[in-house]
Amino acid sequence: MEVRSQQDTMHKGNDEYKKMIEGYRFRIYKATTIDEQVKMLKEVYEIVKEISTKMYREEQGFSKQYYAIIQLVLSIEDNIKHAYIMNVKPRYGYQEEMKSLSANEKVLQSITDTIRVTLCRKLNKKHGYENKSFESFDLQGYCPTSANMVKQIGDVFSIETTKVTIEPAFLKDSPLFNQRKKHCCSLVKVNDELYLVDCTYSQFFLQKDCILERLGIPMLSGCAPGAFMLMDEMRKKVAAKLLKDGWIKATPEVLKAYMDGFALSFRNGLYYEETNDFSYTTDYTAGDYIRFLFGEDNQLNYEKESHLGFQNQPLKDIHMSFLPETLKKFK
Repeated sequence: MEVRSQQDTMHKGNDEYKKMIEGYRFRIYKATTIDEQVKMLKEVYEIVKEISTKMYREEQGFSKQYYAIIQLVLSIEDNIKHAYIMNVKPRYGYQEEMKSLSANEKVLQSITDTIRVTLCRKLNKKHGYENKSFESFDLQGYCPTSANMVKQIGDVFSIETTKVTIEPAFLKDSPLFNQRKKHCCSLVKVNDELYLVDCTYSQFFLQKDCILERLGIPMLSGCAPGAFMLMDEMRKKVAAKLLKDGWIKATPEVLKAYMDGFALSFRNGLYYEETNDFSYTTDYTAGDYIRFLFGEDNQLNYEKESHLGFQNQPLKDIHMSFLPETLKKFK
């Protein structure tokens, strides 16, 4: 009878937690501004971090009810208005601007222009819109399509292209994120100069996926790369260029900045709690990332698996701040 009583109490508590979070769904949906929505979503994240400590047992892990709450959080995030953390308008369909570009730039801009116009038409048709702009769509899931189109265009015009797949922690068949979160981009060589092409990069800059407080929640996938691209001037420049044009010259500095965003996005809250490193930087070089991308090495060889991918246990300090070191002193 005592065991049954304890179980009943636990289930009652779980129901209360679910009801509490469910209450936020309608409030977030009805909020008139994205600032209001984000503020309430941060409150949800704080509650879930506390819940995670109550629904975790070291021997068994998290209860089924906790996973149900994570699914509820994901559905609430879908109610956040479509907005980006960088307001950079993508350039496509502007033939007049092509006149001022160099020969190589014209090739790259023609490729990305074709892809963006084609994707935009497909997405408008799929969703039944007349003529919504390219930036109106969440491009998640369209990176393989984009990279395949780069290859097709390259084959037609005898341009050397390489489809690149960024695996979680840069490891094929990665144990992280249940093998989700892969991203495709392209390397294009024009007149012996190498360029990076990513026409769907905006998917990583949606406000709902870039809230830093998302870090530290077990079994939630942390922040999108865009959140980390804004923390460094070089990364910010690379992001702005890709968001605008869809291509950028692949210098070592550019490759490091671009790949750093992904490497940082693979880290979970335990990394920060155990290392106390809030610099949001990596020691990886462009050469390291090239080796990672082509299967010669990976991030898991340098960082703990428990620090990457889904966080498999609660934080010891659920109120830990994830502010960058440069901002902590102003808190």
